[in-house]
Amino acid sequence: MRTTYSKLLTVVALVSCMPIAPHPAFAQVDKIAAIKTLPIAEMCSKDGALGQKFGSNSMPASTSFTRGMAKTPLDARFAPFEWSGTSTSKYSNKMYEALFEADFGSAAQADKAILEISALYAAQGWTPVIGRDQSEAIVAKGGDPSDLIPPVGYIDLYLDAADAKTGNGVRMSLQPFGRTDGSVTLTCQDAAFLAQHLDEAVGGYPAALGRPKPPSAKQAVTASTPADCADPDQRNALIASFKNSDWMPESQYTEEEHYQESLAAWKSTILIASGKISRETLAGQQLNQVVDSGSVDAFNKNIDAFGALMPQIEALEELDKSGDASGLCEGIKSLQLELASFTNTVAANNKSPWASFHAFLDAEAKRLGVTFPE
Repeated sequence: MRTTYSKLLTVVALVSCMPIAPHPAFAQVDKIAAIKTLPIAEMCSKDGALGQKFGSNSMPASTSFTRGMAKTPLDARFAPFEWSGTSTSKYSNKMYEALFEADFGSAAQADKAILEISALYAAQGWTPVIGRDQSEAIVAKGGDPSDLIPPVGYIDLYLDAADAKTGNGVRMSLQPFGRTDGSVTLTCQDAAFLAQHLDEAVGGYPAALGRPKPPSAKQAVTASTPADCADPDQRNALIASFKNSDWMPESQYTEEEHYQESLAAWKSTILIASGKISRETLAGQQLNQVVDSGSVDAFNKNIDAFGALMPQIEALEELDKSGDASGLCEGIKSLQLELASFTNTVAANNKSPWASFHAFLDAEAKRLGVTFPE
């Protein structure tokens, strides 16, 4: 698992306030030794991971705030990995990625873990690559790319040796989250479905995209019931939940943003399918509209609001390092209130730009004589 503070910065910067379930308690184990019993085929295979197939659209859609995040607790079979997540393509909702996180306690142990895990996959026929150029150079000299000894840092492994040269097929990546802690991320991706997601992310809307359903509720975010920091049990529970990142306020904002984005994409597919405007022309108009709608100003306001939280986040880190449990508990309670306010501020800042953007799409439909079905 990423360190609490680096994860906090990542999540808050994305304005993601999704709750995360408390992690089941693991017995103390030798994390490096536990690698040898990992169910690696369940973590990455030609078909997918965690019982989900690449290209499946049977799971809840990823949003801009949850895609690429490991937030689901794993059972003890996957130790030392504690968290998992899946990512689906932006509009077609096809799974292209599964990811796992573990915390090995130090950067040195993380580097050792990466080597150990890559060796397990290599023993099953996966081809390790540290930079495609290095792999091609070894092959050119008559060597085997699997002979590469990875340096400290990250390593990619390809299920098919031929894909190691092109970047196609199924790839499993191992990398430290940061160089100051022991966090390791294992990511399993299918290149074809990842490419589909990337195409959709830049306006390649699927032809069969349906009209999205609006969020079930639209209400302001409120902080959770505050803990009594004078009570050891409540204090310890709050700190534990903070370190497991399951304490952040639930946000209707994330659902609203995903809905507005999906609705705009759906309207765009109808306009393009009419044949009365090209994808390129519409994309150019939309880019201008992003500027005219005030989206840039809203973004800058959101960044300023986030910057105002930085002193509190840094103060929490110092309280944690000092061992001041009571101070840390009170600091977390204060930050919860600030995060609720921050999330509502972002929602308010983005409301007008979205209204303007949809007004543009509606006007364009009227000009072209196109009707958006109900």
